[in-house]
Amino acid sequence: MALRGNIEFWKKEPDIENSYVETIVEPDGKEVEGTIIPEKWVKTGEETDVFVIIRMASIHMQDYDRLVMDENGNYNDVGLERGSTKGPYTIIYRYNIYESESKRHDRFYDPLYELDSEFHTTLTDLSLDGKNIMHYAYDDLKKKKGFENLTNV
Repeated sequence: MALRGNIEFWKKEPDIENSYVETIVEPDGKEVEGTIIPEKWVKTGEETDVFVIIRMASIHMQDYDRLVMDENGNYNDVGLERGSTKGPYTIIYRYNIYESESKRHDRFYDPLYELDSEFHTTLTDLSLDGKNIMHYAYDDLKKKKGFENLTNV
C-alpha cells in the first residue's frame, strides 16, 4: 500500500498577536492573572504529486508512576489507587515521501523526507476498526492537516 497526491506542510506556532490575560485558579485556590498565548497553524511548504509510504507503525501504552521520589530519595504514594495510572494507547508511525513511485523503487533510502508522525493519535479501541496496524496508520495519515489530498495507490 502507498499514497499519492499533494501535501501541504503545517506547524503550530504561538499566536502572540491574539494573546490575552485570564484569571487562573491554582490548585491551592489562589487566583493569579496569566497571559494565555494560543497557537495558530502556519503553512511551511508543499510538495506536489508525491509518493508516500509508511515504513513503521507501533502502538504505545501511556502510563505514569504511582509512587514519586522526593528530594531525599524516598518513594511516596501520591494517593492514587493501584491500577488507576494507566493512560490511553497511542499509535506512532514513520513515513517516507518520495518525488515519484520510480524514485521510491530506485532509491528507497533517499526520500525527499523521512518523518515521524508529529501528533500521536490516541486509540480508544485496540481493534483498530478491524484493520491491521499499517492500514490504520495510512488512514490516520490521510486525516492529518495537509495530507487530506492523498489517495491510496
